[in-house]
Amino acid sequence: MQPVPPSPLPGGTRPTTNAGPGQAPARDPAVLPAPSDRARRLIVWGINYAPEVTGIAPYNTELCEYLTARGHQVRMLTTFSYYPQWRKMPADRGRLYRTDRINGVPVHRCWHYVPRRVTAP
Repeated sequence: MQPVPPSPLPGGTRPTTNAGPGQAPARDPAVLPAPSDRARRLIVWGINYAPEVTGIAPYNTELCEYLTARGHQVRMLTTFSYYPQWRKMPADRGRLYRTDRINGVPVHRCWHYVPRRVTAP
């Protein structure tokens, strides 16, 4: 039997689990290190982001804001808003790129093609 390595958590505590066989252990956020102890630089890449309010945009927005609030350096790489109208905003038409900061998250927007008529079912 190998010795148990020292705990990476403050105070030498270890996460506890009540997972059964074949189940992933649940992590208790109360015993995780402080956000500054594990901050990461992250890029989230997705086609939709705020101000769009439907589809995947709210999930991408919440994910980036959640991670930023916990001390991570997050950047969002996305397109210009077009959904659900299937039209870019007049100010974005013809632009190749733009960087915004929305609730502390740098949002890098790049050009993409939006068809005039939706052809998918």
